[in-house]
Amino acid sequence: MPVQGLHRAPDADAGPVVGLRDDLAPAYQQIQEAVARAIATGKAVTGTLRVGFSSQWAGDAVIEAADVFRQRYPDSAVRIQEVQLTDPFGPLRSGALDLQLTEFPVAEPDLVAGPVVFSEPRALMVHARHPFARRESLCLEDLARTPLVAVSGDVPQYWLDHHYPRCTPEGRPITHSATAAYWQEVQSLVATGRGASPVALRAAQYYARPGIVFVPIHDAPPIEYGLIWPVNGGTARVRAFVETICEVAA
Repeated sequence: MPVQGLHRAPDADAGPVVGLRDDLAPAYQQIQEAVARAIATGKAVTGTLRVGFSSQWAGDAVIEAADVFRQRYPDSAVRIQEVQLTDPFGPLRSGALDLQLTEFPVAEPDLVAGPVVFSEPRALMVHARHPFARRESLCLEDLARTPLVAVSGDVPQYWLDHHYPRCTPEGRPITHSATAAYWQEVQSLVATGRGASPVALRAAQYYARPGIVFVPIHDAPPIEYGLIWPVNGGTARVRAFVETICEVAA
């Protein structure tokens, strides 16, 4: 026989617990969605990614990132190759590369200019007997006092003007005495006194040789190195490598 009047008292703590659960639900859902995206991305990152670089220090950054990338995505592989100065965008446009770490600026309608990965101070590479070789540093106006060796080839004019200017900030003309298709030619022309060449200061660590001196340019903006890829080439592999190399460089 049921006992009249006997019933369970309401749980006084139920309200706060339910409220906390409701408050946490959106955050929990976001975590679940983030995990699901990470799993999906990991499954999508397979196959071979072809990455180019334009300088040895950029190559070092790519190689270091590739090691981390392979650990994160064991079903993927990374092939790395150097890109020549005379055709900086050709391999990307031909499909030989998927991604490239190179000197900015890049303003091409068929290429995406992604994040800047790192930057380097500028210097002037001069012959060891050049008057500038005894200086601790130079300014941009000094470029009007010596001929420059420039790069030839299929290189955009805006890129050349940025790295091999034809006038100083005050408008003084800068002479270009010779052009070179490859970096080794630039070094040889400088070493034989045919001209000077703007470079990243880090080049002194990689290309030191008799007859050449690297002098910092104290008022020049740094050279920025960023990632570029074709407009239609933003695959899961590319996005994952961009994220990886930015993390490694940082």
